[in-house]
Amino acid sequence: MAHTSQPSSPTLAFIGSTGATVRIDGETLVVQPLDAPMTTLPIGLLGGVVSVGAVEWTTASLLSLADRGIPVVFITSGGRVRAVTMAASISGIEKRLAQAALETDRVTCGPRAIALVRDIIATKISAMREILEQHHRTHLDVDLSIPTSQLTMLEDRVMLAPSVDIARGFEGAAVAQYFQCMPAILRGELTTDRRTRMPPGDEINAALSFGYALLVGEFTAAIIAAGLDPALGILHPPTAGRPSLALDLVEPFRHAIIDRLVLRMANRRELVGSDFEQKDGGFFLNETGRRTFLTHYADVMSSGIRTAAETKRPLRAHIVDQVERFVSAVTNVPVDAS
Repeated sequence: MAHTSQPSSPTLAFIGSTGATVRIDGETLVVQPLDAPMTTLPIGLLGGVVSVGAVEWTTASLLSLADRGIPVVFITSGGRVRAVTMAASISGIEKRLAQAALETDRVTCGPRAIALVRDIIATKISAMREILEQHHRTHLDVDLSIPTSQLTMLEDRVMLAPSVDIARGFEGAAVAQYFQCMPAILRGELTTDRRTRMPPGDEINAALSFGYALLVGEFTAAIIAAGLDPALGILHPPTAGRPSLALDLVEPFRHAIIDRLVLRMANRRELVGSDFEQKDGGFFLNETGRRTFLTHYADVMSSGIRTAAETKRPLRAHIVDQVERFVSAVTNVPVDAS
């Protein structure tokens, strides 16, 4: 199954059918699932590809995309970014040099790095608080006023944190407080009360991990397109094989997009126990569950949300905005408001 973002261009394509093969045919990427009709994707319209699970790629197709500067992000069926392919290029070298300077600031706990970390974590906590506030307003049988006020307090403390480690401590406390509220706001057969990963300890965590990985794939593609190195993070230190910067920039969006999607699907019973399987000591979406999730995810990401200017923009446009704001912070060049 292949999904592409709509209606903006260039698009981000998701390929997530187990056993599918991907090959190149001139200027077209051809996706052939095992049990579905063939899909064709015009390469000229692609801004990136996220490949989920056991998808077979020909060498020619990967090299063709690399030659065009189109990244491919590989995500396991369990929801982990495994690899990223991209073309070797010297474009954007000034931005990457600025990133390297920011890495020095991170190591020395400099003010720029701490300011960026504060902003990322505070925005993340704000997104969690807004979810609880919404459920507090719409469900009269649930009183979430105390945890909501706790998140507000932690959000304020983050903005005064003197170091990255202290800010991350407040983040951990906020995540624990937030997930303890999950049994109160999950109304279907699926529930959880804490965040678990590698492996996910229940179905809700499996869906969250999968969704977070898709979002990290989106950010990785946008970061590469912006001329930055996705491995040089601030909140998440650089680690071999990990898109640390993508993990940084995705933080404010995890709860605002993926948690809301998972809560909605679970409460509407669009995700049920039969959409998951147990293996390797944890829970994971099965083939049916991944297809269902990808369909809903694609719909959400292509939908518009109202901005301060009272216009509607796709969620993917806000991902690009987030990356551009980081570029501005790194290079000290203001974002073009036009």
